[in-house]
Amino acid sequence: PPYAPPTAAVGGLPTIPVDVPITAVFLCFYLAGAIINFALLKFNLKRDHRFLISWALGGFCMSRVLTCVMRIAWATNPANVSVALAAQIFTNAGVLLVYVVNMLLAQRILRARQPAVGWTRIFHWTCVALYTGIGLAIALVISMIVLSAYTLDLSTLQAARDVELVALTYITFFAFLAPAILILSLSLSASIDATHFGKRSMQHKAIVLGVSTSLQLVIACFRVSTTWQSPRPKTDPAWYDSRAAFYCFGFVIEIIIVLLLTVARIDLTFHVPNGSSKRRSYLEEKETSDHHPTTLHSAVTMLRSALLRSQLLTPSTTASALRLSPRTFRSAIVPVSRQPSSRRHAHAISNPTLANIEKRWEAMPPQEQADLWMALRDRMKEDWTALTMQEKKAAYWIAFGPHGPRALPPPGENWTIFFYTMAAIGVSGVIFAIIKYSSRGPPRTMTKEWQEATNEYMKENRIEPITGPGDPANNVSMVQVGPDRMSGQEKK
Repeated sequence: PPYAPPTAAVGGLPTIPVDVPITAVFLCFYLAGAIINFALLKFNLKRDHRFLISWALGGFCMSRVLTCVMRIAWATNPANVSVALAAQIFTNAGVLLVYVVNMLLAQRILRARQPAVGWTRIFHWTCVALYTGIGLAIALVISMIVLSAYTLDLSTLQAARDVELVALTYITFFAFLAPAILILSLSLSASIDATHFGKRSMQHKAIVLGVSTSLQLVIACFRVSTTWQSPRPKTDPAWYDSRAAFYCFGFVIEIIIVLLLTVARIDLTFHVPNGSSKRRSYLEEKETSDHHPTTLHSAVTMLRSALLRSQLLTPSTTASALRLSPRTFRSAIVPVSRQPSSRRHAHAISNPTLANIEKRWEAMPPQEQADLWMALRDRMKEDWTALTMQEKKAAYWIAFGPHGPRALPPPGENWTIFFYTMAAIGVSGVIFAIIKYSSRGPPRTMTKEWQEATNEYMKENRIEPITGPGDPANNVSMVQVGPDRMSGQEKK
């Protein structure tokens, strides 16, 4: 084991002259789709624009890259059943990511048009159960494919086929859910609480998703219908077992779906605000921190502690200043190197100078940063009630914001490393397949006939007459033929 299946399979046995060039073209398309979607994901994460569906599309394209690599490897080594088994597994598993992506997009349309239905706990947990079921279904399909390759028992093979049919039927049912939810959302009148999300109109979203789900139904129906047909022998395959059916109802439609969703920029069209699932709404979260007294009091308290640590207070007033309120704290601030009579009154800093300080701070020259901080420090020596909101926010962010040693890792850094690693693995697989395809076969001295002739030559010339084939009493071969390459002494 593994044993080659006695029945015909969709796509047939791949060959080098026909399948390798075709599969290589599809591989390039899938690789381009993966690079584009991963690049969009990275670009959006830098703008704090989270859209993980781009990751799902990129992951699907990468899985199809591996599928193409395995099919090319199968074509170059058709006798290797393990490679054929891996190619079959990748072919069946990859398309599920397209079904999941369309289901997520359909959910967003339902929740936008019918919030009272889409945000209910029942609908949420129903979707969770459906996603869990799709994971179990593909696990069963893969397990039954492997089991069928490692047994010859007819009852076991029939049981594995029955389980595979049930799992594929559920997968087809899951593929029908996205268009059903879309039709339900559009057939009902929009709720008074309906919200808008992403760019473009709802009609544009419905057209894009409608075309995508229609194409996925073609794939799902073709797969389940061909699987339910009675198996045909390899010598008499059906029309749906041909290469044309395999590529047209598989790779071609999948590439059209990926191209449609990528060109339509679903990362903008179907984007929802971050944290929508927690708020259970697609409305933007309102900024309330500017008017929250507790937040302002905490900010003032932290600024006071920063001043104490920066030695702006004399040692005699440090202990008492810790017990002062923010309003009376300014009375304890006494410059160490100046007399009270020489204390200057700082003017308010203009709002344009402090505007977007969070984004401009890292790019400002060091001297400009120092001047701005000194100006803010002089302002904080005055009555704190005279500080403008922009000054308080700027002083707090400069003192405690995530910059310099406190800078946070770039958003999506771990995902970026993962994506580039997977891309490098995919490119390495492509290079390996190309080298394997373009390389020459094994040398003629490694063929079975040459090794048998070598054994006969050694016997005729009594080479190794004591322990080798030259001794007539020893029925051994110095050159072993076949997969069981034991030594001559072990055979003896």
